[in-house]
Amino acid sequence: PMRELSAEKVFSEYGTMVYRLLYARTGNKQDAEDLLQEVFLRYLRRGPSFSEEAHRKAWLIRTAINCAKSLHTSPWHTEPPHWTNIWPFSPRRRVRYIIRYWRCR
Repeated sequence: PMRELSAEKVFSEYGTMVYRLLYARTGNKQDAEDLLQEVFLRYLRRGPSFSEEAHRKAWLIRTAINCAKSLHTSPWHTEPPHWTNIWPFSPRRRVRYIIRYWRCR
């Protein structure tokens, strides 16, 4: 088995690459930064071991792509139905309704 790298070394070696991939997928600096944190949190939580350095890189790339895909299906990044804009609800009631709507989906 290959020598395990510290999380700091993995981040310093692959952080820029993962960030660029996420930025290319999201087109948004804040989303890319949030997802970068998520990717490395998953790395820390799972503590995967790899037989080759190429496998670590592939794991980070695949995890980043999966995180970016899940971002686009998140209720925070999908448009609510167009009819929510024409309802006579106050904004606060509209938000509560939309939250209930997304929970039921």
